This record gives sequence, C-alpha cells and structure tokens, in this order.
Amino acid sequence: MLCALVIRAHPSPRRSLVVCSLLLQLKGLPRITVRSICHRYPDFAIDMAAEPAALAEPERVVWLAPVCWYAYRRR
Repeated sequence: MLCALVIRAHPSPRRSLVVCSLLLQLKGLPRITVRSICHRYPDFAIDMAAEPAALAEPERVVWLAPVCWYAYRRR
C-alpha cells in the first residue's frame, strides 16, 4: 500500500527553494508518490475520475502549494 501521496500544486517549483528541497528529499523514498497537478493539467482540464481514484490509495495525502498564495496582499 502507498504510504503517502504528495500533491504538488506549484506552477514553477524550480523557483522555490523550499519545494526543490522537499522534492529532493522525497526522491527515491519507498511508498511515497509525488503527483504534479500543474504538470498533469497545464490546460486546467482536470480528470475528475482520476484524481479521486488517486486519493483513495494512500494512507496520507500531503498538499504542497505556495504559501504565498494564501498570505499575499497587495498594498
């Protein structure tokens, strides 16, 4: 059984030191899968059957997205 599914929802992960570091640490770990939403659906046409199916298998789901999306305010 899959231990953890990491859903990466960062449009430019190479520009984020945190995302790059985390993905490097996760690379090659057994029973952990990284699923890139931005890479899978560049046109935002999300497969509404595949995504719930992917969430059914792992014990844990980790959402990896830019925090600035939630904290940024224009002045």
